Amino acid sequence: MKINVKHTCEDFTSFRAEKVKSLFNAESGHTWEHTAELPIEGDDWQIGLIVGPFGKW
Repeated sequence: MKINVKHTCEDFTSFRAEKVKSLFNAESGHTWEHTAELPIEGDDWQIGLIVGPFGKW
């Protein structure tokens, strides 16, 4: 199975945003793409997804 992930968000340029980008070498951190080839055909599995505010009750 081939999985393509493409994520984009607003490119923030505040001091804090630039600091985090420099720590992770993510100068173009507002766009991210990854393709993975996963050998999972025929396996009995399910995908779970958790959405919403993280850490809030």
